[in-house]
Amino acid sequence: MRKPKLIISKCLNSEKCRYNGQAYDDKVISLLRKYVDLETVCPETEIGLKVPRNPIRIEKYDNKYKLVEPSDNIDYTSQMMEFAEEFLSNIDDVDGFILKSKSPSCGIRDVKVYPKNQKCSINKKGQGIFSSKIIEKYSTIPIEDEGRLKNYNIRDEFLTKIFTINNLKCENSIWDFHNKNSLLLKSYNEDIYNDLNIIV
Repeated sequence: MRKPKLIISKCLNSEKCRYNGQAYDDKVISLLRKYVDLETVCPETEIGLKVPRNPIRIEKYDNKYKLVEPSDNIDYTSQMMEFAEEFLSNIDDVDGFILKSKSPSCGIRDVKVYPKNQKCSINKKGQGIFSSKIIEKYSTIPIEDEGRLKNYNIRDEFLTKIFTINNLKCENSIWDFHNKNSLLLKSYNEDIYNDLNIIV
């Protein structure tokens, strides 16, 4: 039977690709490995950054956000955007993403944003350059970071969604899927469930 397919940040899979060369073994991903198909990606090494490397960060230039290496004043924004578009264009099928929190490339909501050439971050937090393209293209499927998945309720909802999406793809018909998952669908929103029931 088909397993859900997840794309995850490579550093969450015990691979030493972080800027400081350290590995990170995420517990949720470790437990998921035998139940899902994993594809890993490190956008920073894919655009040619070495391990270890100088830290990069998001800087705000007027109304634009750039991915820069402040120590050498190098702008990687265009390279990251090009890689993101190429990578996402080659994805055939995916059920969800787990990305590295706070990362200037992969963070989905808690990335520090700095004023141009300043040492202190501003109050507003944003998205990574790579993850922003994922969110733009895949707004209808589950996208989370490993930090938020430590919360039981968030983790439970994420897992429910990826396995429900997978079940839908595995069923022979919408009718079969609707009947087998009727209680689950009803528990989320009874009004929408009733509308679906009429349609099906």
